[in-house]
Amino acid sequence: MSGFLSWLKLPMDEAAREAQDVVSEAMDCRLEEDVRIVGRDRLEGPLLYEQDDFALAQDAFWFKTPAGVQFSYQVGETVRAWLPDPQSAAEYEIFLWGTVYGAVAWLNGLIPLHASCVVMAHKQHDNASVLPQAIAFTGDSGAGKSTLAASLAVNGASQLCDDTLVVIPACDGLVALPDNKPLKLWADSLALLQLDSRAEISAVPGKHYAHSARRMTRPCMLADLIVLQVGSEFVLQTVEGRHKLAYLPAALYRDIIHIKRADHKLHGRVLTELATKLRIWTLTRPKEPGDFRAELGEVERLLQAIE
Repeated sequence: MSGFLSWLKLPMDEAAREAQDVVSEAMDCRLEEDVRIVGRDRLEGPLLYEQDDFALAQDAFWFKTPAGVQFSYQVGETVRAWLPDPQSAAEYEIFLWGTVYGAVAWLNGLIPLHASCVVMAHKQHDNASVLPQAIAFTGDSGAGKSTLAASLAVNGASQLCDDTLVVIPACDGLVALPDNKPLKLWADSLALLQLDSRAEISAVPGKHYAHSARRMTRPCMLADLIVLQVGSEFVLQTVEGRHKLAYLPAALYRDIIHIKRADHKLHGRVLTELATKLRIWTLTRPKEPGDFRAELGEVERLLQAIE
């Protein structure tokens, strides 16, 4: 199964099972010793887009990181990677679960969002036949999506993903896929949340890998997307109708991969599916830090109103 329109034929539970298999197989990355196996010359078909560090075909891509790590992927296969030296391993992990993860999603007809995602405690249940209901947080880099989601997990929510959320466009709703990648948090956020650093990220000085306090390992129905904004006070507002479309393009992750396929009809369908199947909100918070626990409590109070 691949292709956006193919997913739309499936109900959420069936789409979730198939998409998990597709993504799991693709992201079981194979490290190659011969760079020629990973090179851009192995891409099949005409190129839709090409730069020095990236090349895109209809069903495949090649990507090179600043440190020289190379990735290639063909739909239906496993991601392959080549590392120029042991020191590039840190960059390999960063880009594997960032740009590469997003590209794999796009090429398989899924929708990657630049978002962190949780299931609030009052939305959790043990009924395996019903998908839990998730909330995703998006916003500009530095808006605090990772810290907010991790904070909510400390207080009882279950975290589905950090920073990159893969969404399945099923016929009866949107499904959010869980991932097993660690959190990436700044040192001050770790201290606030009293989380241990798993390792410092050498490719991003000052950031650390960490484990979420609680993880959600099941696919979830994605019903709400909250756009984080800065303001003078805490306000949660709903976005209605066509105004939703003003917020969605910025929420797409690595959208250049999707856009460079130059399928304008498909792009419109992606935005329409998100706009019609998601409730979209803006959450305004003060920029200057205050009492962390009090501010988190205020956010939780506002989120309780989402049913």
